[in-house]
Amino acid sequence: MTTKLSKSMAMSLALGFSVLVTPNAQSAPTKAIPAPANQKNAASKKIDFAPVERDILQAKFGAAETKLKAIMTSSDSLHALHLLGLTYLKQQRLSDAEPVFQKAIDSSRKSFGDKSPAYAQALADMASLYALKGDVALAWKNNDEALAIIDAAKGNNYLEKASVNLAIARTRQTERSLGLADDFFKKALDQTMQGSNKGENKETDSPLTLLVCQEYALVLEKMERKDEAKKLNERVTLAKTLTPSSSLTPLVIDAKAGINKLIADAKKVEDAKDLDKTIEAWKSTIAAIEKANIKDERLAYSMVHLGSALIEKKNYAEAQAILKKALEVRKSCSAPQNAGMARNLRRIGDCYMLEKNWDDAKNFLVLAYEAEEAYGADDATKNTTLNKLASSCLQGKDYKKGENACRQILVLAEKSDSPAKSIKKMMATSMLAGILMQSGRMQEGMQLMQNMSGNMQMNAQNTQEYTAALKAEWEEVEKKSEEAELKTIFQ
Repeated sequence: MTTKLSKSMAMSLALGFSVLVTPNAQSAPTKAIPAPANQKNAASKKIDFAPVERDILQAKFGAAETKLKAIMTSSDSLHALHLLGLTYLKQQRLSDAEPVFQKAIDSSRKSFGDKSPAYAQALADMASLYALKGDVALAWKNNDEALAIIDAAKGNNYLEKASVNLAIARTRQTERSLGLADDFFKKALDQTMQGSNKGENKETDSPLTLLVCQEYALVLEKMERKDEAKKLNERVTLAKTLTPSSSLTPLVIDAKAGINKLIADAKKVEDAKDLDKTIEAWKSTIAAIEKANIKDERLAYSMVHLGSALIEKKNYAEAQAILKKALEVRKSCSAPQNAGMARNLRRIGDCYMLEKNWDDAKNFLVLAYEAEEAYGADDATKNTTLNKLASSCLQGKDYKKGENACRQILVLAEKSDSPAKSIKKMMATSMLAGILMQSGRMQEGMQLMQNMSGNMQMNAQNTQEYTAALKAEWEEVEKKSEEAELKTIFQ
């Protein structure tokens, strides 16, 4: 896996020398909602809604609808009605959603009364429907009643409050008051997180939280707040990335020492060079470690290996999300600036380089080099990072940082006893000359090129030799990084 990745990076461097709904998703009208069983049966059976919520998150609406109807044949569940109505709203099946929400209103009033948080949530859901239909007056009638009830109710009622704030946010969207909608989305997101993640040790958000993130991100994009929208979308991507295939049997750790065996087994799968199996093996390993609530460098190590596999699969958004999460894990456990930290940062830089996102690549490669300096990395490791940094700076037109990186490469090349020493010096000098000329220092750049031409001429052969030398060096650096991190986390 790392061989392919380093080859891709070497070639890159050498060459560098609608709100809630989905339009047109209208389906055929649904059959009548199944009649629920009595309230007593519902109370005696705990229902796991997470699979349904994940289906809605991943736009598998048919699967969600089937599961929810199956639940409703044996359970009088207001949450099932809430989710079924949401499933229809996501598909713009408003005529199908309305009887579902009306049933929730009637059931919640009968079971809990018209001053209950459950009744407020049902009113809010209907308000969301009215807002999407463009009937703002009816939407506000329900919003105001729901808000008065939820404000007067005792207890936290986080999810019910979130539904009310979402309904208000959607109504504000219909009125094109995005600034006001923003405030209510913030409240809804915070309340959903508190209500759906409470008491659970999670590295990723619940499906309910992610559904709010998806919807809120669309609003932020409309408001041209792209960085904030990107962060929310990364949260959704991360959760999807960390969800193992449903066909795999969940791994279980009986004791903390079992983590080492899980990681060793995942490494064996990776060494067999089957990329899809490698991705699933690391996902399952990470899920097991998280379930055991163990958050240390072993979790980060596993995430970096998953991220590397995703880069090779060209799933760059997923790779970035998981690699950034690995950084958060390292910071949360106060991991030092070591080989693992540097590789984590370097790999994010690799990912952005392959996307030709030069600014982000540069920023993470600078951090990687600082980590290498902090833990005393060898010259080959620092040379690897500096080459990537110089290339990113050249492409991104950050000439000052690029010049500095090239001069550092030249210092390292002078100390090197590599057979490719002369080629490395020539390529670094050539890149430095290009940076100087592009930054307006034409005379200095031309002088460097003239000095270089007296020693060696650039041609296809030595360019290939340089690429091969970099690739070999990068693979050796990766091997050393792996050995150093394994020594750290398994000591």
